[in-house]
Formats: sequence, C-alpha cells, structure tokens
Amino acid sequence: MRGGEEAARQRAQQLAPFAAETANAQLCDALSRPTVDPREQAPPPLFRDGVLKLADVTEGMELWGTVRNVVDFGLFVDVGE
Repeated sequence: MRGGEEAARQRAQQLAPFAAETANAQLCDALSRPTVDPREQAPPPLFRDGVLKLADVTEGMELWGTVRNVVDFGLFVDVGE
C-alpha cells in the first residue's frame, strides 16, 4: 500500500467514530479508498446526432446525461463530447 493511501486510511479510521450519519459513513469509506473513482463504473454517455457544441442545444430539448458534480449553485451534467 502506498504511503498516501495508508495516511488516508488512518485518517478515515480516526473519523469513523464521528460517522453516525449515512453521508459521513460514505465519506469515510471514500477517504479510505482515495484511488477509487466511481465515475469509472458509469456507463458511457449516449451521443445525440447534431448536438456537437453548446450552440446546438435549444430550449425545450431533452438530452440524456450523467450528473458529474452537484454544488450549491447548480450541477454539472455530462451530455457527451
């Protein structure tokens, strides 16, 4: 095991007593495995013909996508390249 991973695992164990809520438990679990990226397990996005750049997106258009990040001011959705 690499030094950084061991340090992360130790830190997660230190935080474990405080992980009473589900979100905290998930965070501690993720910190103990810093090299695991759950996005790698996600299916690739389906591409729609004719939508190659932001200018191709119009109001009312429905696209499939994958939520990549959620922040206070909105979210980031991957709708393809």
